[in-house]
Amino acid sequence: MAVINTNVKALFSQAALSSSQRAQTVAMQQLSTGKRINSSRDDAAGMAIATRMTHQIRSMNQAIRNANDALSMIQTAESATTTINDMLTRMRELAIQAANDTNSNDQRSFLDLEFQQLKKEIVSVSEKVEWNGFPLLNGKAGTPVGEMPVLKVTSDGLYDDTLTHAVTEKKTTRSGSAITSAIGTGVLSKSGTLSIAVDADSALTSAKLTLDDGTVLDLTSQAEILADGSTIRLTNSALTDNAGTFDIQASQDYDNETVTIKVGRDFAQLDSMKTGDLVINGEAIPSSTAVDSVSPANGEKRNNLASAIARAAAINEVAGRTGVTAVVQKNVMTGVAMDPAINSKIKQGEGRGTVTINGYITGEIVATQNNVRASREEAVRQINKISHLTGVVAVDTGVDSQGITLTAADGRNIEVAFNTRNTTAEFSTLTGLKQGVNVGSYALESKVEQRVDIASAPAGNIAVSGLRVGDYTRNISREITSDRTVAYAPVAKVVEVSGLDATTNEMTINGITVSGDDGDEGTAGSLAKNINDLLGGTVEAKLVNGKVYVTASQPGVDFTYNTKTTGLSAATVVDNTVGTNRALRPGDLVINGVSIPGSMDTDDILTNEAARSSDNGGSAIAIAAAINAKTAETGVKATANGAVMTATSAIENKLPQSGFYSIYVNGTQVVVQLNPDDSPGVRMNRIIAELKKHEGQTGVEGVINDKVGGGIDLRTVDGRNLSVWFDPTQKASDGTDQVIRASMFGIGTGSPSDKPQTTRLTFSGTDTANPLSIKINNTTINTALTEDDDTPVKVMDKVVAAIQTAIDSGDSNLLGLNVRGLPVGGPFTSIELTNASADNDNWFQQPFEVKVVGTPESKFESSVKSQAVAADDWVTGNSAVFITPVASDVLAVENADDLAAAGTPVNAKTIYGTITLTSDKAYTLAPGSNGLGGDSSFSQLGFVAGTFGGASSIEMSPPRVGRMTFQVGPSAGNDISFDLADFGKNGPITQLITWDVDLPNLNPGESIPTPGQDNPIFNGVKLTRSFIGSKDGALEVLNKLDATMDKVNAQRATMGSIMNRLDQVVTNLTNVSMNMSASRSQIEDADYAAASTELAKTQIMQQAATAVLAQANTSQQSVL
Repeated sequence: MAVINTNVKALFSQAALSSSQRAQTVAMQQLSTGKRINSSRDDAAGMAIATRMTHQIRSMNQAIRNANDALSMIQTAESATTTINDMLTRMRELAIQAANDTNSNDQRSFLDLEFQQLKKEIVSVSEKVEWNGFPLLNGKAGTPVGEMPVLKVTSDGLYDDTLTHAVTEKKTTRSGSAITSAIGTGVLSKSGTLSIAVDADSALTSAKLTLDDGTVLDLTSQAEILADGSTIRLTNSALTDNAGTFDIQASQDYDNETVTIKVGRDFAQLDSMKTGDLVINGEAIPSSTAVDSVSPANGEKRNNLASAIARAAAINEVAGRTGVTAVVQKNVMTGVAMDPAINSKIKQGEGRGTVTINGYITGEIVATQNNVRASREEAVRQINKISHLTGVVAVDTGVDSQGITLTAADGRNIEVAFNTRNTTAEFSTLTGLKQGVNVGSYALESKVEQRVDIASAPAGNIAVSGLRVGDYTRNISREITSDRTVAYAPVAKVVEVSGLDATTNEMTINGITVSGDDGDEGTAGSLAKNINDLLGGTVEAKLVNGKVYVTASQPGVDFTYNTKTTGLSAATVVDNTVGTNRALRPGDLVINGVSIPGSMDTDDILTNEAARSSDNGGSAIAIAAAINAKTAETGVKATANGAVMTATSAIENKLPQSGFYSIYVNGTQVVVQLNPDDSPGVRMNRIIAELKKHEGQTGVEGVINDKVGGGIDLRTVDGRNLSVWFDPTQKASDGTDQVIRASMFGIGTGSPSDKPQTTRLTFSGTDTANPLSIKINNTTINTALTEDDDTPVKVMDKVVAAIQTAIDSGDSNLLGLNVRGLPVGGPFTSIELTNASADNDNWFQQPFEVKVVGTPESKFESSVKSQAVAADDWVTGNSAVFITPVASDVLAVENADDLAAAGTPVNAKTIYGTITLTSDKAYTLAPGSNGLGGDSSFSQLGFVAGTFGGASSIEMSPPRVGRMTFQVGPSAGNDISFDLADFGKNGPITQLITWDVDLPNLNPGESIPTPGQDNPIFNGVKLTRSFIGSKDGALEVLNKLDATMDKVNAQRATMGSIMNRLDQVVTNLTNVSMNMSASRSQIEDADYAAASTELAKTQIMQQAATAVLAQANTSQQSVL
């Protein structure tokens, strides 16, 4: 078929021409570049292989240059060691000459001059021989080899919330009159000046309190002149935190005058470190008398001497002798939980005040109603405005439950006090701040190998230093949690029911109605019987002197009550108190940003819970296990430290009849022979031996305490809890009852327990219609007062009765305690508490603490903090001995054997162990989501917020060694390492000879000096001086020179071997590079013969295709 529109022949010819043109282009590229592969389209796989080979070849070529550079560097170092070796050879020659008796000592000294100069030159060569701008032979080349020093242990910080307010000045403008007293039932909580104006008609016209920051509070509505005309009373005023009264008594009736009362405030007295409190490496640290110019001094208290800065300065004063330096850490004062409920109740503008920080007053802080975050931000802003004055910076935690954290970067003390119209508690929760003084911590650092042994002198108090006795030589960072408060057992609630005069008396207990009828037992006896019948197991009731006393069957488990019959009354005599033991809960602790889970009792299978206060879920073992569960994430490891009970009394010499008596240690009965004829040393060793026998059961070991000359310290060896108790009445061999005390076993703690003690309280006023509570040990005893109790005599009558009721309840905290009113026979104006029996001078028991709760101690003429050693001391005042009462940690438990046999838990105390946190790097502790409120155990478990540990500022200890690493291959890991030691005076090579190069020359003929404290230690032996000015010195130097030359030769041999290895590396890399280049050529280089043939072929085909295409284009003309 003949067509015109489509010329198929021409199209075919055109395609053939294009194909041969592409082939011609490829051939021309290969011939012009010499490569077969010029783009990935030529050979994708081949190009990838060739490119990788190119990388390897070029890297190997660089590695060859690296190896040659290394060869040159080592040759430089080796040539210097050759020089050092020559000098050592000459020094040995001189020593041999000096050892010969043909030379006098003077002549030997001439030889020694050259000897000493050669030593100096060896040190000079080690410092001055360089390569590429850095020294080669001083151990600093390359990467340092060895451990980097870290902060080895961090001391405890301290927070004390004590802030006392007291009248410092009282005066009146009226001539002839004077202010005789200023006291009340309320607790002073504001500092400032109170000014009260009374007009000519004896009417009070104004009462204003000017706070320290100048804020004026109008208290006129809370002030009045009482009917006696000479007493001004402020009731529920801001001066006493809106609670209680404040009475100002004048010598005359008030009339046309102005009364001025100044109230000052005072922070707690902090204990500064005294000589011997801390001993480091056998060296007693001096008193912390160094001036800390940045921490507040508080006048005569000089609290700045107790700061971390002052304590660190005292340690550093003798650092040259101990080898240990103290580094002050940032002081961190945590805040308090903020309560949105209180924030919402305080109207806008009513929550306001200022804060005094380290003596400087902030601007006014105004809380924002219903906005806790804004209130916190405002407090931070005002505090930070004066940071340049206080040295304290406020940090917003961003968490309501943690409030505001205050920090002092230089470690100074932080003192905080409020100036506010609000109560202290309100302002604290509105701002997230707390009052008090916070002392920072310091860390100890030393050379890696330096011994760090912490101890205390026999008369010292290690606690003042914030450290604990122990060996901290190991080069790891440690922080030990603060000691936890000794845990009391729970206390059973006791309710007194009185007014049982009706025919039928009815009340409810836990919602159950109980009644007593006028039957055979009487209404009171019937009520007690019915309570026991209906509520047995929950409460127990007994009839005493016409009153019914209801006691909780389970200590720490509360019950409710209410009277229904008119005239029947009930009041709590002893408060229900839960145990004070705490466990780690989820949300309590965060380490390095990782939340730590709660502790579990299943993690501690060692702790015994025979004491109600002992909880294995809160033990150091369980808490350490919880922390270690997250070690992989935090990098911090926890170790449980044993609980420690330290005897504070010497072992008692007043003993029972000879026989076998027992104590209970972690639930195990330990029977010990007590013989009055034995010396205290024999008795203590016998007790310790018996404890050793039972150590497998108790986990407790005993050791003689050197601080009190005879007591025994107990410690759990594995971190379990420690509870110790005893039966106060035990049988002698003849069956007679014997009085037993803890101090007889050498484990007396608290105030001296080998002597009876008394405390007296003399009430100086009335506390009408307010409950008066007294806390003895951990038992809170309440006295319900009425309007009729308007004299001290009536108040004391009720207090004595309430305490006696609590004692009669069988509370272990009150065991052996006696109470009576004074004067004997009444009417009572004082009460006396004693642990001595009135009819047996030998019967006295454990020491006790007394604290008045809810009523200021100023109401009592004799402070409860003063306690006589003997009752007669109160009478014979000239010879009186008073102490600060401290309760015992070892409690007497009546019928201890029967309770043990029945498996009944006892109301003994428990001491919990601490936790040591260790890490190779710095780590941070912080409270978790529970914050710092009542739901958190962060602080109660001894944790402190802050950053601990990390690298020390001390340089790596000599001998220094630098590790040179040479990259001699194309890939990571293709390297050769070579350790180049320090050839100088502190290095391991020539130190034997050169360490004393900077010391003055010795005199001719002088004997070898005894090594001093500062002489370096080599292989465990202190080095001696190297000199040849005497025959003995020359002979000793020969051995040193031989050892030194051996080390130099060993280093030179190492250098030679490395250089030979590098030669082989260069040869090998050259061969590999050459062969790999040949392999790459096979892949990517062009074959010129084949490419030339292909080019000729394609050129001919191009010409032919062009001619054929021309003919094809004209072939359609045949159609015409």
